[in-house]
Amino acid sequence: MSELTLLLLQVGFLILLWFFVFALVYSLIEQLSNRTATGLVCLFAALGVWDLAFGPIYKNLPDVMLALAVSLTAAKAVTRHTKKPAEAMDA
Repeated sequence: MSELTLLLLQVGFLILLWFFVFALVYSLIEQLSNRTATGLVCLFAALGVWDLAFGPIYKNLPDVMLALAVSLTAAKAVTRHTKKPAEAMDA
C-alpha cells in the first residue's frame, strides 16, 4: 500500500474512534441529566470509553459495540417514554 492509503486509513479510524467516544459520552450525559441512566449503562459507557482510549481497537471493538448498543437503545427508549402529552398526541 502507498503512504497516502495508510494515512487515509489511520485518519478514518481516528474519526471513527472519536465518533464512538462522542456517542457513548453523549448518551450517558443525556441519560444522567434525565435521571434515567441505569448502573449497567453507566458501567458499559465507562468501560467503552476506557477501552477506546487505552486498548487496541481490534481487541476491544466487540465490547465497545456492546456498550454503544446498550447506551443508545436505553437512550431511545427513555426519550420515547418522556415525551410531553402534546407531542405524544401528534406522533
